[in-house]
Amino acid sequence: CDALESAVIGNGVRAIESYAFYKCMNLESVTIGSSVTSIETCAFYNCNKLSRLSIPDSVKKVGSSAFYSCTQLKEISLGNGLQQIFSSAFYNCDSIEELRIPDSVTKIYANAFNDCDSIGSISIPNSVTTIGNRAFADCDSMKDITVGSGVTDMSHDAFADCGMLN
Repeated sequence: CDALESAVIGNGVRAIESYAFYKCMNLESVTIGSSVTSIETCAFYNCNKLSRLSIPDSVKKVGSSAFYSCTQLKEISLGNGLQQIFSSAFYNCDSIEELRIPDSVTKIYANAFNDCDSIGSISIPNSVTTIGNRAFADCDSMKDITVGSGVTDMSHDAFADCGMLN
């Protein structure tokens, strides 16, 4: 898919399956239809020109490594229906500056936002019960963290190596 620069996932599609846009290195924009309920493993892995992403409210799950190493991903909007962010989903998306975790999310798995160097602050809503191993580790610009009262299981190194934290 070397020449692919944009994609529209139309209504009627229920899942963006594993490896669907794997290493589409020139993919700059994607529109996800409101019938999509899951984005599976490595769906947009290493789509390093993707700069904006809006995940609709219909999506319940972002799979493992779904957006791994999308290094130019700067603007991201996570839909209000999202429940689980799986391991390494946004690993090494080091251009994301602002991130709002919706109140619908219950679990953030290991390495979900590891090495997202530009995120300055994060607020974990009360709906989240689990924050996995190194979920926000190596976020070099992270200065502020607010963890909601619903968290009952947080890995001891969920925020490890965030150099700007006091």
